[in-house]
Amino acid sequence: MPPDDSKSQQPSRSRPAPTAGEPATAGLALIAAVSNRPAANCQTASEIHIRPLGREDALCLWELLYQAIHVSPGAAPPAREIVHSPELAHYAAGWGRPGDIGFLAVDAEALLVGAAWLRLLTGDERGYGWVDDATPELSMAVMPAWRGQGIGTRLLAALWETAAEHYAAVSLSVQADNPAVRLYRRQGFEVVEDGGAWYTMRKRLR
Repeated sequence: MPPDDSKSQQPSRSRPAPTAGEPATAGLALIAAVSNRPAANCQTASEIHIRPLGREDALCLWELLYQAIHVSPGAAPPAREIVHSPELAHYAAGWGRPGDIGFLAVDAEALLVGAAWLRLLTGDERGYGWVDDATPELSMAVMPAWRGQGIGTRLLAALWETAAEHYAAVSLSVQADNPAVRLYRRQGFEVVEDGGAWYTMRKRLR
């Protein structure tokens, strides 16, 4: 998971316009689903479609990366530009490189609901959830209006089926007060490093 607010709200560095690997128009229809869009707009979670996260979804990934940042109760949300800081950008930049695996959830109108994705980050790219150079880090986000409806569980089920063909384990970093910790434990994640305010967790896939 991308880092939470206690570790990521740092001064960010501005990022240039999308490169050739990040289409400037890809996914605009998906991003049109603003975070406060009512989930009960004649739709239910059963109408959500889950599909592989492709290169054409690169622009959506920046919105999802922002939504993945946990903001503790009472804390101010970070500026959206924070996702382009060096500490966070490597979770999304250039999506579709070898080893990237992800699934996207969209609603009946093909608008963005959430995603779960894996990326192997090594060397200078090591992320907050790094455990070793063979284990990819999990990032996951569900748009606020759709949370608490089991969509995260469905995304992870799709992800594990594919990920097990490529990796022996996955890892993540999560703030200790993030409600998602309960979901991760149910999914088989175990704490491998307890930083007090945050955990590094790992799940064995085989």
